[in-house]
Amino acid sequence: MVGVDDTIEIASIEHKSGTNVPLLAVLSCLGLLGGLILAFLPRPRTAPEAAATHPAITPLEPRSLVTPPPDLERLNHFLADNYCREDLDLATVATELALPLRRITNLLNGNGESFKATLNRLRLQEARRLLLETDLQVSEIAFKVGYGNVSHFNRVFRERFETAPGALRAALQNPSNPVQNLQTGESDKDPNEIN
Repeated sequence: MVGVDDTIEIASIEHKSGTNVPLLAVLSCLGLLGGLILAFLPRPRTAPEAAATHPAITPLEPRSLVTPPPDLERLNHFLADNYCREDLDLATVATELALPLRRITNLLNGNGESFKATLNRLRLQEARRLLLETDLQVSEIAFKVGYGNVSHFNRVFRERFETAPGALRAALQNPSNPVQNLQTGESDKDPNEIN
């Protein structure tokens, strides 16, 4: 292979009798030979040229620091649409989103919540809304937001809102003194609530 520093040296050009080779023809052949050599030599490429010849190489574009990664956006949409499924667990989410379990865990931990905490937060926000805006029984709300066990729902709800679901509903429906209702435990037992 011809390297960058290789040169071609022509010692002499002989003219054979009977042929008439003009000097210009010889120089043209030498120019053609030099062009062929240069065509096969490696040359540095610019970034746009490299990206055009190698589709896998794309120039980086600046991204906003507040834009969530596409996987996190997909995960958030999926959880918002499916939190009410009783069978929803980390393995199911990973399978349905075609993401590794570790990736989902890392994305949620980056937001400061575990999978279980995120799922409970979404479920309890909806449960609170349903308590305020509907006349559904507490047990119906528990099943509607994805809890298969009403006692577990009551326990998780109480941990989050520091009151039972029935007591929260009663306090918010009796705006005369909701704080007193919550503190004294009045209406703590909802006749619709299953323990």
